[in-house]
Amino acid sequence: MKVSTLVAVLLGVGLLLGSSFLVPHRSADSPPNIPAKENTRYYKENPANYAALPEPGDAEKQLPRLIRDLQSALEGGSSRSFLNLIDAERFPDYPRFEDLIERLLRENTIRMHTQSAFTAPPATPAASIAQLVIDVEMDLSRKGGDSLVRRSQQLTINFDYTKKGWKIVSLSPWALFAPI
Repeated sequence: MKVSTLVAVLLGVGLLLGSSFLVPHRSADSPPNIPAKENTRYYKENPANYAALPEPGDAEKQLPRLIRDLQSALEGGSSRSFLNLIDAERFPDYPRFEDLIERLLRENTIRMHTQSAFTAPPATPAASIAQLVIDVEMDLSRKGGDSLVRRSQQLTINFDYTKKGWKIVSLSPWALFAPI
């Protein structure tokens, strides 16, 4: 065996063994958590598969915009717009949540007010997760009815950065979205 072939094999084995400390990525749409110093090289090698991760400051601007989009979708009665903000593959029990939202928006009219209570943006450019905790006041009334139900609750939303941008990967409590 040639020395160059032996070096290539050893280098390949070393890369495989050395990469075991990395957290495996969650799906094909989300980039793996990689050390910040390797971030630039990784995305240069895989530009078609992943969007470059935003800087933490960018996330602080983009996530509140997503909350406004969520609010607009609920107030506008658009289950499709609301559900497009969610990563269906990673959202726990997505089919049941999808049914809940479609029923809520089919049967109810919503007015919603939000205020940020806590934000945990990505700590580094290589981090692809963030969390928002918002205080929500929601006024619900049945379509064609005159009774009004007011709900106030703190909502925790976890986001992950995918090639399609920030997506909701979990949201709790679901009880806030129960139809009246």
